Parts: sequence; structure tokens; C-alpha cells
Amino acid sequence: MPYVSAKNKEGLKNRVYGVSNTAKSAVTVNTSASSNKISLTKPSDIEFMKIHLTNVHDMMTSNENSLTEYTVPPCNGFLRRYVYQECEGTYPDTIAIVKDSKVPNSLVVKKVTAEMKHHHDIQIMQQKDSQFQNAMGFGLVFELLTQYTGVIVGHNCL
Repeated sequence: MPYVSAKNKEGLKNRVYGVSNTAKSAVTVNTSASSNKISLTKPSDIEFMKIHLTNVHDMMTSNENSLTEYTVPPCNGFLRRYVYQECEGTYPDTIAIVKDSKVPNSLVVKKVTAEMKHHHDIQIMQQKDSQFQNAMGFGLVFELLTQYTGVIVGHNCL
């Protein structure tokens, strides 16, 4: 059974939510990534990203309903972060990026409406909330006990 102490709770929250402030909302986007923009230096990485970001751009600008998602082939974490950075920066309200469940280390870039994007962000926040609750474990019981102002009687407790 996992247990996180009160002093380690803030570090866990920062790790799970990716933000340093304690206030969270359903549509909070990870702002730490936007402050540390990355740039590509290897020619092979630049060529790889040029090809796939062009395909994403073509998908986003096409009027065809059949082109609603594009799968970025497997790549390293650095390139996946670059895909997030460039796509979220260029199309902040009309794009959703998810991990491909079938192919490891690949991403699926989806063309969405603003309403679908909002629901997607809420879903991500719910997943992070669940992950945080699971990681906190029995520490949540202690937190609730400290908030309760009544008398607590324990029989045969040490």
C-alpha cells in the first residue's frame, strides 16, 4: 500500500501535474514545457521533423473529413517532446496529441474542435488526478483525519 508523507506530497504533485503551482483546473496545460523551448541540431532530426510536421500541417489545413489524424512514427522522447511543442504552439485549440497504444514510442496527432479539445483536456486532468490519488495512497487517510476537527477514539490502538 503506497504512502506519501506530507512533505513529499508537493514534489509528487509537481511530478504528476507538471506544474509548480498548487492550483489546478480542468484545462491547465503544462506551462513548464513552453518556458524551456527546445531546438533541433542534428540534421537527421531536423529532416525527420520537417517531413512529419509538414504532414501534420497538411492534415490541419485540409478540408477533407477523412484526414483527422496522423501517426508520427516511433522516435525518441526528445523528438516526441518537440512534436508536442510545435503542434501545441501552432494549433493550440484544434489539435490533440495522444500516445499510440498499438505502437510504442509513437504519437497520434488528431484534428479536433475546440469542444473536443476541452473534453480531451478534462480527460487528461482526470487521469492525472487518478494517478495522484493512487500515488498518495494511505497518506490521504491521514490528510482527512487532520482536517476532521472532532474527537477520534481508537480502541486497542497503539
